[in-house]
Amino acid sequence: MDSNNLREKGKANIEPTKTILRATPLVDIYENEHEILLHVEIPGVSKNDIKIHIDNGILTLSGVRTVEQKVVPEWEEIKNVEYHRAFSVPPTIDPEKVTADLVNGVLALSLPKTKAAEPQTIKINAK
Repeated sequence: MDSNNLREKGKANIEPTKTILRATPLVDIYENEHEILLHVEIPGVSKNDIKIHIDNGILTLSGVRTVEQKVVPEWEEIKNVEYHRAFSVPPTIDPEKVTADLVNGVLALSLPKTKAAEPQTIKINAK
């Protein structure tokens, strides 16, 4: 295929698009005695476009990546994407202490457990 055919093929489908694709982000989940950690892959989404909610035991994550188009593209494969994912969280999570960090397209969520949920060592008294 020569470059002229590629250009002609691309031009046949050129039109500005505002389509938003829906996607499920990839997630890794880790747990230790103090917290549950989630790593969520959401490339190209800025922190201002991410929403995180915990309500009635459901953690909901969403974010939108928009690609700014200043001109009509010759070829377009990168689209606007809306990411969405929801999880049940145990009642042992302290929602007031949840933190989130966004680094290089990966959202790291720390869901600390309440003190009551952490393992306890029982002291033995000898008489």
